[in-house]
Amino acid sequence: MAQPSATAGSERRLFARVPYRIPCAFEHRGAKLGGIVTDVAARGIFVESSNRIPPGTELRFVLR
Repeated sequence: MAQPSATAGSERRLFARVPYRIPCAFEHRGAKLGGIVTDVAARGIFVESSNRIPPGTELRFVLR
């Protein structure tokens, strides 16, 4: 299991993020969308996309 990061300042993440650049596809409200996964952590990923998706929305991804 990943160890909590000991970062000073305003950083409140419990788990370290690992940088990635992976194209992905996902569906939201019936629309097929795409983006780039930019980092991965034990409890989630960050996706850059021109589409606004509310934080916490559950999505299924296809990584290419």
